[in-house]
Amino acid sequence: MVSYEGVAGAHPRTWATAADEWHALAKHALGAAKDLREYGAKPLADNWTDEVGAKAAAEFAILADQLESAYDILLAVNMVADGMTTTIETAQGTLHAAMDLAARHGLEIATDGTVTDPSEAVEEAETKDVEPYKSKAPKASEVQDLIDQAVQQATTADRLAAAEFARLAAQTSVTDPDKALDDLQEHASHVQLRMLAADIPVGADSATARRWWKGLTPEQRKDMMLAQPVALANLDGIPADVRQELRGTDGK
Repeated sequence: MVSYEGVAGAHPRTWATAADEWHALAKHALGAAKDLREYGAKPLADNWTDEVGAKAAAEFAILADQLESAYDILLAVNMVADGMTTTIETAQGTLHAAMDLAARHGLEIATDGTVTDPSEAVEEAETKDVEPYKSKAPKASEVQDLIDQAVQQATTADRLAAAEFARLAAQTSVTDPDKALDDLQEHASHVQLRMLAADIPVGADSATARRWWKGLTPEQRKDMMLAQPVALANLDGIPADVRQELRGTDGK
């Protein structure tokens, strides 16, 4: 399981850079495949019609298929890395919301992600007024819920990404572009959506959901609305106008 410190100290930009590099590799592979077909297989088939020419053209076609398959596999890796970027950024946004709430109410977050229990502070501070400490208990619970949400979403994404990377690593011998697209890239796209879905605090109380939403950047909110409209539309704590936008004028 990913730790509180692991989420807080993660570097989403590193994942973003990796995603960009895999995408660039994919584009190179697709460009090479097109070049082989356009300037290799096609001219040979048109101008060198004997057995030797046909064999050479066939070899170019095989290489082109391999490179096009590589394009789809590399793009699948890009999708998963991009999903990790979004998840880490979202989780850190949730942690920042938790930290801000804790600071405003005089609460402390330990290195393992647990929040200082206000009732314990009361017992140790005999000369202090009890009521202000007792009033912190609900806020401490809210801070803990936000931390748990961030750690859980990062843990889920980490598990999904590790499994998908292992799956893709075992499929590098695929040379059928249709299989690479329909099986590998499509599966990776579903994994990416599952990562985004795991970022949403389904089942959390409205206060946690509200603070989670406020902790997202405008771009992250847009991504979530596009990827998981149903889950957000039914999430208590999301602003009413956002939920209405997701439902649309016909309620669907």
